[in-house]
Amino acid sequence: MEPTVGGEQSLTIRVAEEGSYIAISHVWSHGMGNERENALPTCQLLRLRKYVSDLSKAQGLDSVPHIWIDTLCIPVDPNLQSSRRLAITQLPRTFDETDHVLVVDAELQMSSLSSSMMEIGLRILCSTWMRRLWTLAEVITAIFSIPRGSNLVYNPLPDEPEKRPRHS
Repeated sequence: MEPTVGGEQSLTIRVAEEGSYIAISHVWSHGMGNERENALPTCQLLRLRKYVSDLSKAQGLDSVPHIWIDTLCIPVDPNLQSSRRLAITQLPRTFDETDHVLVVDAELQMSSLSSSMMEIGLRILCSTWMRRLWTLAEVITAIFSIPRGSNLVYNPLPDEPEKRPRHS
């Protein structure tokens, strides 16, 4: 993202065939799905970029990784059905090879950071995100591929991101 004249931000989307990335796990009905084309509104892309940038800083990463999100990366064009099937069969690999999985859920983002771990856990279990078909596979793959000790819950809403260990 780069500031432009008038204070607006711009961004460039490009295909990255290598390098680290953060996979976004989200609820389509919360504004980041698109059944007609592989596109998202600029405001959503800028929001994701900020979340990933903040998460990168919170994790002490030297650079901001690429973003992988199904809305942009799984073809929806009816003429690309074989590519779509291939992309879907590669989802476990996508989540296995990611550096982090960032869950974006409107309900979870309204949670208070001062909530107890039990309340956070219950909110996650009852969230719209948790009721999605793909979620279980995404979470299981991500949890088992993340090195012990770096498995963190991250809330992108505050100015200073907060990390909370998931495991005691």
